[in-house]
Amino acid sequence: GRVLREESTSPALGTNTYFYGMENGLPTTQVINGLGQKKTTTRNLLGQTQQVQDDAGNVTAFQEVSSDGETVSYDIRDGAVLNAGFDPITEIRWGRWSEGTATSGNEQFDASQLHYAVALIEDTPAQVIMGSADYTLVGNTDPTDNLGNVGILGTASLSANFTNQTVASDLSLGINNQVWNASGTATLNLPTFNGVYNSVIIDGLSGGTGTFGGFFSGFSDLTPLGAALNYNLNNGSGTTVTGTAVFNRSSQ
Repeated sequence: GRVLREESTSPALGTNTYFYGMENGLPTTQVINGLGQKKTTTRNLLGQTQQVQDDAGNVTAFQEVSSDGETVSYDIRDGAVLNAGFDPITEIRWGRWSEGTATSGNEQFDASQLHYAVALIEDTPAQVIMGSADYTLVGNTDPTDNLGNVGILGTASLSANFTNQTVASDLSLGINNQVWNASGTATLNLPTFNGVYNSVIIDGLSGGTGTFGGFFSGFSDLTPLGAALNYNLNNGSGTTVTGTAVFNRSSQ
């Protein structure tokens, strides 16, 4: 799945924002693009980019510049933002597209079932964050696969060791009459992290692979209040499953 990170000044949100998105069937990449209100264009490391949000803050269109210099435009068109949610503790929003297209030059591709999370960027504390924290699932998109199936995220947990700069992710989901379990670790470079699921088990059989990436949010209490991640799982035979999960530590 494609992983996108977007950041820039957004008048709608009053400050910088992170945008992470992932969809099935595309190579995994990470880019830094501009995020603006109502087609505000900004300069970024890879070229020009735009993003559109509706009045509720849902992402409905954006652009990126690929590694070969081609501009790719994503648009929800007549689709809807499903599983839309908002966590007031971290101010993270999330959702997935029911439909959508990606256009590059004269070519057009299906961009339905794109999962994303967006949140305000805060300056990370000057003081080094030490210790560890556990995070509880507070929201998510329904997982989807590249065959058109929609599943259910059963459980998900996230923990961070800020001293060692690592993140651990575990999740369990059901889709297309199969149960997927994944666990792995990521390298933390506050506020973002990217890693690999070292274990992906499908219906009790190992051999799957997976990646995940996301960001921490809410540094008012020094230790981040929450996080969002996108995951991408593969059964080794061409089936990929993607989704978004949002966490906070409100219970601690």
